[in-house]
Amino acid sequence: MNVKLKIPLLLCLAVAVFFGASILIVYLQWSDSLSATAGQNNKESACLIASWVSDIIDREAVRLCGARSDIAIGDLVQNESTGAWSLPLKIMTKNERGDVTYEEKASVDISTFFKPLDSFRAGKTGNAALVDDKSYLIYYPGTKPFVNKFCSYDDLQKVLGSKSGYALIDSAYMRAGKSFVAYDRVDNSLLLSKGIEWLVFVSQDSSEVYRPLRELLPRAAATGIIFVIIVVFAGIVIGKLFLRPIEKLKNGMRRLGSGELDYRVDTPARDEIGELTAVFNDMASELKNTTIPKTALDKEFAVKRRLEDKISRLSSEFTSAISQIKDLLPAVRSGSGIDELSSEIDNALELAFAESGRVELKVSSSDIKALLRKVVFLYEPKIRGKGLDLKIDIPKGVLDIHVDADKIARVFHILLENAIKLTEKGRIEISIKELQGEAECTLTYTGALIPPDRFATVLELAIAKNIIEMHNGKLWSESESPKISKFKFILSEQKKS
Repeated sequence: MNVKLKIPLLLCLAVAVFFGASILIVYLQWSDSLSATAGQNNKESACLIASWVSDIIDREAVRLCGARSDIAIGDLVQNESTGAWSLPLKIMTKNERGDVTYEEKASVDISTFFKPLDSFRAGKTGNAALVDDKSYLIYYPGTKPFVNKFCSYDDLQKVLGSKSGYALIDSAYMRAGKSFVAYDRVDNSLLLSKGIEWLVFVSQDSSEVYRPLRELLPRAAATGIIFVIIVVFAGIVIGKLFLRPIEKLKNGMRRLGSGELDYRVDTPARDEIGELTAVFNDMASELKNTTIPKTALDKEFAVKRRLEDKISRLSSEFTSAISQIKDLLPAVRSGSGIDELSSEIDNALELAFAESGRVELKVSSSDIKALLRKVVFLYEPKIRGKGLDLKIDIPKGVLDIHVDADKIARVFHILLENAIKLTEKGRIEISIKELQGEAECTLTYTGALIPPDRFATVLELAIAKNIIEMHNGKLWSESESPKISKFKFILSEQKKS
């Protein structure tokens, strides 16, 4: 990404994160404040209503039964003919034997008894309900007693277990969403003496409680977008001013790299950018004083090329001469010494050409497993003839990798020759393992180890190492014990040329 864009974008991101975090903090704090306010208000309303209900019960008992200390209250009963629910009021009597009984003195229709509950409102959506300790509705506008529950058992426990006396629940009666519910107990001696526990619940829709917060969010978002646009614009302007001297330096580096050693960067800055510009100009001066002219380099390269061609021609002539010597001495000796000398010369020349970078790979898709099997088949008689055991662990199937097949076969030949030469008795094991896009080949033998740092002293191993490295692979040796050594290499996939 262009640096000119990075600076404003980073500024925009930083401002957006800061603004978003600020909005989130304000949102959470205000949300808590609105929740606490609604909960406290509903809690106060529940306390007033509970006190009012207790006073109504006492006042009606005195009005209907007189100021007596032996008044008791009965369970709510339903009139079968009218369907109305009433609260019985009883007084204590004794029969001739002195047994205490309670005689119903009067009853109060709860639809008129708790009528003021209908007119109570908390905000626009809040109302009150009278329930028992199992959450069954005793009185709720338009609802029959003991038919419906105000909320689920879990939500009831959540409200009753709240230290603040209010909670946010999911299942308030006649409400689709979440509701803030506060409660208070009706502390009336007539009810408590009968073991009856009534609760006053005041509920209010959470949507009404959080409405100010929802109304604020669009305005806050619009303000944030405008603020971010301003910051981005300011960042672009600042970025251009800040990057102008850097662009000059970058242009100077390009021109210096193209060979304009006389080019210098001029800047009036006296800050870190100015210091960097001064360092650049000093570097350009040093390069001009120390750099070899291009014509001299071209001349040196041409001399080197002619020298390589001469070495190649002489090596060819030298090889031809060795071959002629072999043809002239067939009757004197078997030629094994000449063969060995010729092989060493061939190896030295092969390594020299490879290390000069003049050897090109002829890459094609090759089955490495099949290639290894062919080489092992050629050397199996030699291994068995030396009295060595041979173990081959080449999984079935095809392992195609783009390589120079002839050169990889050469590596197999070199490693097997050295393993046979170094093993006097014991075994030779050959295995191949398929990796992801690679092949790992292992040749284990019971002979002396040639450490990787000594590969250069053995021409054939140096050649093998060079071939593997030309394939972007790795060849090394390791030892499990003094008597067991390994040659290993990893062969990487090559792009088809």
